[in-house]
Amino acid sequence: MKLWNTKDFSKPVLTQTIDKSSGVIKPFFDKYLEILFLCGKGDGNIRYFEWLNGNLKSYGNDYKTAVPGRGYGMLPKYTCDPMK
Repeated sequence: MKLWNTKDFSKPVLTQTIDKSSGVIKPFFDKYLEILFLCGKGDGNIRYFEWLNGNLKSYGNDYKTAVPGRGYGMLPKYTCDPMK
């Protein structure tokens, strides 16, 4: 995985190896919580990283399931009711 500054593509801000899977990983970033979610098609894992002081920090507690993902999408926060 490489993270780029959209104002300067001369070099990546961060380069990090995630795994050796051949599937396409879809990134979703929550700018308010500063959390990056990585979901792979055909993969049952959702990895998440916190953006902290210019680095991505993983706590190693990814969401894992035996059911492979087929598609992912992020909803705006106002569509979720945490009380239900």
